[in-house]
Amino acid sequence: MGDLRIELTLLARYALAELDREADLLRIVLSEARSRPELVDTAVNALIAATYGGFAGWLQERAGLEPRRAETLASVGLGALFSTRLLRLLLGRDPIQVNDGEFIGTWVQMVQGQILTAPPVPATPVSSG
Repeated sequence: MGDLRIELTLLARYALAELDREADLLRIVLSEARSRPELVDTAVNALIAATYGGFAGWLQERAGLEPRRAETLASVGLGALFSTRLLRLLLGRDPIQVNDGEFIGTWVQMVQGQILTAPPVPATPVSSG
């Protein structure tokens, strides 16, 4: 799209909407975590790890972040999105009294600020030979 703020806003809205759509699946995974840890492993590997990896890859490509910085920012950024919904599922109510619009706006500012203040990725020297 060319506008980082809009892209991040769409990504956050999509992530929250997906978590809302998958609420029943998440409840099952959470309720079975102790008795069937393999179910949690499968869910983590299939859904969560792929999401984090995809976002980290996007941050590397779109924002030019070095891999470790992209992975860390993906972890912090997606962790915030996931926690807002998982807390609701675990507690049966929304303990965070911030509406989605405010939450997403702050999330976008936070992530965009981290992208804009990241040190540039060092250029790879070209060997002559």
